[in-house]
Amino acid sequence: MLAAVFLGALMEVVGGRVIRTWTIWQIVWVRYTVHLLITLAVCGFRASPVWRTNKPTRQIVRSAMMLLMPGTFAIALARGAVPGMAFAIFWIAPLILMAVAWLTLGERQSPRGWAIATLGWAAAWEVYAPSGRPSLLTVGLSLGMAASFALYIVMTRDLRDQSLGTNLFYTAVVPWVTLLPLMPRVWVMPQPVELAGIAVVGAAGWLGLLATDRAASAAPVSRTAPLLPLQLAFTVILALFAARSPRAVTLAAAVVLMLATGTLLWFLLEREPRGLPSA
Repeated sequence: MLAAVFLGALMEVVGGRVIRTWTIWQIVWVRYTVHLLITLAVCGFRASPVWRTNKPTRQIVRSAMMLLMPGTFAIALARGAVPGMAFAIFWIAPLILMAVAWLTLGERQSPRGWAIATLGWAAAWEVYAPSGRPSLLTVGLSLGMAASFALYIVMTRDLRDQSLGTNLFYTAVVPWVTLLPLMPRVWVMPQPVELAGIAVVGAAGWLGLLATDRAASAAPVSRTAPLLPLQLAFTVILALFAARSPRAVTLAAAVVLMLATGTLLWFLLEREPRGLPSA
């Protein structure tokens, strides 16, 4: 999960710095084009085709979350939402994830985990520093973005019996197929630097989703959900290397966030009690 959030931060910094003329739809479609090419290159020559699954409905619904997440963000921006406000609301996602995992998978979270995830959401408000009051539409669309992200991870946990290649293939299917007819209308010819940037974004996105899949397969998602806001801290650190100058309060929030998630990591790595030895 730590690898996944670091790669998510890398995508955000590289994409925001390099890709400036594309629409969100083109970025999403090209990203998943790269994703599909890597999946087919790595997993496509096995005995069982990557598209073969005994749970096609669940795979397609899960894949739809990867279209719904950027889609709600794009609609929010089109209706006048400020990106910082949308992202600040979005980081309630770990709390939604833990609630959904509890209701659907029976994975309970400790009060300590709820507290750390809440602190992460508070840090997101400091990082993005939204001003003013959001409209109800902005709140609803941003919560939709957060919920789709949370549902994707919970459904990935539910599909842990599927092969890695199958999960990675279906992740990209719905957004790629749905957005394909739209591309002739929104396509902007990429510059060489944008091609390099989208290659990094696509590869990092593929590796990040692979890491997310492995994390969801290895342990209950409620255990690792409070680590997700660590992406904010990684984003701030990478932005420094990209010659940006985050505000002092942003750095302070990132430090607090790292301390909080570091505390959770300590508890996650702590040995489970084995009970009393038998006589």
